[in-house]
Order: sequence, then C-alpha cells, then structure tokens
Amino acid sequence: FSGVVKENEEIGVGFKIGGQISHIYVKEGDLVKKDQLLARLDDKDISLTAKSSKIRYNQLKDEVARMTKIFKQQGMSGNDYEKAQAGLEQAQIQMQKDQNNLDYTYLKAPVSGYIQDVNFHNAEMVGSGTSVFTLLDVNRFEIEMDIPASVYLNYKSISSFTATSSQIPNKEYKLSLINVTPKASGNQLYKMRLSMEAVAQKELTAGMNIEVHINMNHEMKSDIIC
Repeated sequence: FSGVVKENEEIGVGFKIGGQISHIYVKEGDLVKKDQLLARLDDKDISLTAKSSKIRYNQLKDEVARMTKIFKQQGMSGNDYEKAQAGLEQAQIQMQKDQNNLDYTYLKAPVSGYIQDVNFHNAEMVGSGTSVFTLLDVNRFEIEMDIPASVYLNYKSISSFTATSSQIPNKEYKLSLINVTPKASGNQLYKMRLSMEAVAQKELTAGMNIEVHINMNHEMKSDIIC
C-alpha cells in the first residue's frame, strides 16, 4: 500500500503577550532547535516597568527589614507589621509578573522542527496568543495510509509491517501500528497510522511517499483481497 510520511503535528507558535515585533530571526523552511530564539517584541516600555517594580520591591524589602528589628523590640504593633509584610509580598509578586512579561518578549521554539509559515513581519503589531509561526514538529514522524475494508476487518490478524522507499533503495524499515480510524471515508477506505523505528526517523522526511507491506498471519492470507 502507498503511505505518506507525516510530521507528528503542526504547532502554532505565538507570544504570550501582545506588542510590536522588533526582530524575526527565522524564515520559512528553516530547521530550528528546541528553545531557539525565533522572534522578539519591542521591550522598551516593558523593560522600564520591570525595572521600576524591582526598585520598589528592593525599597520595601529594606523598609520591612528595619520594621522587623523594631517589631522584635516591641516598638510596632503586630497588625502594622503584618501589613508591611503583605505589602512586600505583593510587591514581589508584581516584580515577578513584570519580569515574566519581559521574558515573554522573547519567542522561542517549543520543539525542534521546520518553520512552515511566517505570518508576520518586523514592525507589525501582534496580539497575545496569535500564531506568528507554524512549526512542523519533527521529533517523531508517522506514516499515514488508507486500507480497504477487507484489510480493516482483519487488521488484528496483522503480524507485522515494513516500509520501503524508492528514494532510499535497499533499505527496509520496521513499523508499528498506532491506530486505525473505525469509520470509512467516502471511498470506503480506512485511515491507518503507523510509527517508525528510530533509524527511519533520521532517514525519512515529512511528505515523502512510502510503500507499506502488511504481513498477515498465515491462516488469514487467503481471506484478504486487496
């Protein structure tokens, strides 16, 4: 049967916050590694906000440190001291939130893969969560193929799968069944998904046509007409 090598999934990659894109570092077709920097937002205002939050936190931290000494000497009520500590905790949370927003101006690849689409350009505004890139996850490939009802009705009697490619002669790859869609298409074919062994993951690429050989148990061979 004819099959096609498919990437594990397509991932829409976007910023967690909105803003103006200042740099795009990749183009369509590029192979990127996990955590590689893909794009950045203009961080001038966010950087100032994060710096201000840090200054305020450090000031409150020093004040609370002085209040702690006074409190231990019983020179301050417990209620006032608790309010001061709560204020410091809130300032710390705000500082961390602003620092996170600054970190979010860097868009990194969540997995290794190929950049399929670049949907924005430098200087364009982008909203939070909007897909800036479409990334093809190449950490794991699968093979998709269609089988007729005669094979589907007896797929549990399949003993093994192998695959060959005309582009890589004299090589045979072992496959494993992932699942079979239990509903036929309009052509009365059932979609079957197969996983590949490690060596095939390195030698085959997404979109490549592949020939899949299905080996049935001996007693079932005469029952299968393809």
